[in-house]
Amino acid sequence: MQSSRSAFELCVPRGRFAVLKIDDLTTGGADTPDGFLALGQKFCAMSKNAAYLWCGAVTVGEPVIRRRDGSDRISDSAVADAVGSECADAAMDVLFSIARAELLRQGMVLDEHRYSPGYGDMPLSLQTFFYQKLNMAEMGITLTGNCFLLPEKSVTAFAFIHNLQENQQ
Repeated sequence: MQSSRSAFELCVPRGRFAVLKIDDLTTGGADTPDGFLALGQKFCAMSKNAAYLWCGAVTVGEPVIRRRDGSDRISDSAVADAVGSECADAAMDVLFSIARAELLRQGMVLDEHRYSPGYGDMPLSLQTFFYQKLNMAEMGITLTGNCFLLPEKSVTAFAFIHNLQENQQ
């Protein structure tokens, strides 16, 4: 298992998040101080009249991708790819947990589920919002013309936030 251990050592998670006030929530998006975000009807249907929107981004960096793409052994490439994906997802879980605890101290509840651009009817073009709002360039992330994140093992997500009092009713 030297291959998977060395692939894990190449993952260096970085992440950040922001909270946006929702001024108005429609069936397809949210008006925020940063402008209208077309979040998709399926995501907005789960809002339960949320007061805020959480947005987060993580990356595990480029080295694990270089290992995946530079290996002569297909098994090593597959392991590096899987490790990068799992580490990015785990990094988002950690960021989400940190946000949940911080928001709870402020009297707010972060929904259990998070949703990423490109899934369901949430447009992939929302990656440009994340890229600018979270200054993802500082994390070593770039955005392609088709709104794909590089390095590939990078993840963005939205979740709704409710005031604690409203959630208990």
